[in-house]
Amino acid sequence: MTQTFFILGGYGGTGRILCRRLLQHTDVSLIVGGRSKEKAEVFAQEIKREFPPERIRATYAEASQYDSLVLAFQGVSMIIVASTTPQYAGLVAKAALAVGADYLDYHFQQDVVETLKGLEGEIQKAGRCFITQAGFHPGLPAAFVRYAGKYLNPYQKAFIGMAMGVSPNGKIEKAESLYEIVDVLQDPRSEIFKNGQWKKGDYKDTIMMDLGPFGRQRCYPMEMQEIFPLPDMYKALTDVGVYVAGFNWFLDYLVFPIGMLLGKIKKGCGRNFLAQLMAWGLNHVRGYGEGVAFAIHAVGEKNGRPLSLHVLATHHDGYDFTAIPVVACLRQYLEGSIKKPGVWMMGHLVDPEKLFVDMEMMGVKFIFRHPPS
Repeated sequence: MTQTFFILGGYGGTGRILCRRLLQHTDVSLIVGGRSKEKAEVFAQEIKREFPPERIRATYAEASQYDSLVLAFQGVSMIIVASTTPQYAGLVAKAALAVGADYLDYHFQQDVVETLKGLEGEIQKAGRCFITQAGFHPGLPAAFVRYAGKYLNPYQKAFIGMAMGVSPNGKIEKAESLYEIVDVLQDPRSEIFKNGQWKKGDYKDTIMMDLGPFGRQRCYPMEMQEIFPLPDMYKALTDVGVYVAGFNWFLDYLVFPIGMLLGKIKKGCGRNFLAQLMAWGLNHVRGYGEGVAFAIHAVGEKNGRPLSLHVLATHHDGYDFTAIPVVACLRQYLEGSIKKPGVWMMGHLVDPEKLFVDMEMMGVKFIFRHPPS
């Protein structure tokens, strides 16, 4: 029997791409929903011209209204949150439980994990599979670290680096899509595991990484919930962290300092203004490269000999690079191999090698340096 997925915010930037990717690479039917039924219906009519129309429907669903969600979610097997509404993650999760559906989000905000963990007892009792922190950041860091862990023993160091730039055909359409980044900017967290201890990263902890088309870039520590379990999984790890390169001079030296200053005055201060500035800067100021580069540099041993392993993934469009890992994850979910009760972070649930194969099939380019023999 064909499953039906509900895409909350499916007519947004990444949501539109996600819908098309799901229709291309799975046999699920989709319900596109959000606070604007008109926008959902316009988008549904658009993709009905590309795919069998019986696979697509549109409806109204307001993320902040429980009754609206429960009504909209009737008869679906999976809720996918593509909207920028992390503040309502708990409400959406409860509505999914109420209708007996599984759940996936790719929120950037890290506190969503804690919100969902607070419901884990109910989720396990209901036998539901809830996947959070999907996408590429978060989503890929733990998957890349786990991939390298199959070949290194002992496994000593893992550095994740990424760089992003807007491609000519991938302009930021809505400043609202940057709200989560603004929120993190105003409440910066940069926990890393260094020399066997957790510490708050600062400018002294920057690293240089080879990020393919972006060249060698200085990268700054960024906190990701998915890296916290890794030192317990790989006992010999002394260093693990996620690091991100800058965007361009306008954002790095003007917008980000202003945002951090406003955040010290009051969290959320100037949120829309900062998002508008960021969107303008990304769309109009030349960056250090185009698209996305995502890499791991891992160090350890193999058969008693030192070994370093470098994996680089690149794609021309940041929106698509967010959607592709989600679809690759959902393909594993649909085949049943990762459909387990509980709350899971994507990077810890998926099979990394299968994930890479499907991502490559969908257009991501991989380079493996010093691959294990």
